[in-house]
Amino acid sequence: MSVVNWMVDRTNPVVLRESRQLVRSRFAVGIMMAFLLIMVVASALYVLTTGHKSYNAFSKGKDLFMILYMILGYATILFVPAFTALPFLGQKQANSMDLLFVSTIPPRSIIFGKMISALWMTVLLFSVSMPFMVLTVLLRGIGLFEVLLYLAMQMALVLLATIGCLLLVCLPTSRVFTGLIGIGYFMLLLMFPGLTLSFGSRGVSGEFVAVLLVVVALLLPMLGALTTTLISPKVSNRALPARITITACWIVAGLTTILQPDAFEAWSYIFVLGAGLALFLCTSDPSVLSRRVQHAVPKNAFLRLLAFPFFNGPVSGWAWCLTLGCITIGVHTLGLGYSEGSVLASWLLYGMMYSLMAVFIRRVTFVRRFCSEKYTWAIALFLAALGCILPLLANFAVDPTGRAKLLWHMGNPFAAFDKEPESHLLFAGVVCGLFLLLNARWIFRQFAAFRPPQDLKPKA
Repeated sequence: MSVVNWMVDRTNPVVLRESRQLVRSRFAVGIMMAFLLIMVVASALYVLTTGHKSYNAFSKGKDLFMILYMILGYATILFVPAFTALPFLGQKQANSMDLLFVSTIPPRSIIFGKMISALWMTVLLFSVSMPFMVLTVLLRGIGLFEVLLYLAMQMALVLLATIGCLLLVCLPTSRVFTGLIGIGYFMLLLMFPGLTLSFGSRGVSGEFVAVLLVVVALLLPMLGALTTTLISPKVSNRALPARITITACWIVAGLTTILQPDAFEAWSYIFVLGAGLALFLCTSDPSVLSRRVQHAVPKNAFLRLLAFPFFNGPVSGWAWCLTLGCITIGVHTLGLGYSEGSVLASWLLYGMMYSLMAVFIRRVTFVRRFCSEKYTWAIALFLAALGCILPLLANFAVDPTGRAKLLWHMGNPFAAFDKEPESHLLFAGVVCGLFLLLNARWIFRQFAAFRPPQDLKPKA
């Protein structure tokens, strides 16, 4: 009995709560019963309508599997993320989150518990469908190994959809805006089962499933760390878990490309493009560290330099993004040449340029009166949109019949992938250097303030 009590005490409390809710929820039980009924009716109708036909005797199993797989795909890809994430949306209210912060449950355990409960629900739905999947094997046309590969793909996609839904409901936005994004997100999820079948229409291979599982295995911890960051208290070092996790996944993915050289270019582009977008998000970090975070700053100067990119703050975030981006661009240039590296470098510099411009506008102009620091990313995104659209509109006003020249593409990060990336690199570097000088005092103050509280000079 003591061993059982010890195991219960060590079990994630979120998993226990979610499991009890799943067992006691009439809605969840109703969904499973409806799912079982649909599978029975679909199987019976298919067998009855095709039983007397002999021309497709050797493809009945595969045809029935496609039907049942679509039913299973839609049931899991919609029900599991919704049942896991939507109740969490109500807990974003101030009172509920305050109770969450004063508890002894760390934020990462909450997200981990939610994902374990999602896995548990997925396994339940899969177990209900297994007798019907075995029936498709007996009808011939598809093997048991292929069925298991399809199910492994579907489980990976369900977990990925669930963590994406959790990230969505944790965004610091209003319910209306979250609802609008959620509608688009679930419409996107409706495409997943069909895409899975289209990829496997010519026969799914173990290598394809292995690549998909590796990608999902890298995305799950990164999205989970971002979700943990969003629900962590604002006075804590929220950037640390996300940046450590993404850095670890960046290293693992880079080492994986040694075994799979075909993925090297994809690794470079994905992480550099992600670093360029992350520069926008880092502008919304608080520029003043809380007392709690200051106490976590190392006393040693060398350790403080290494820890700086992993702490809160816009400059710390920029240092982290630029470090990962520059190393990736350097490796990419060594592997594929200077021209390929200059494309990625121009994208990264454009991200830094618009981030510096957004910070300067919010600090110096009248925008600071109605735009708080946490919405600086929106200013950067707006400036990037203007940089893409305004030059082309100006070119059309000057010469409506002519094709836009290189000058009119300056400021457009996407144009660097098509037109002379070296020119874009020079333009972005000059503008970036200009706004770096304009923000120099603000940046220096953040460097100077990054030290333990006892090392800071008290104000007179």
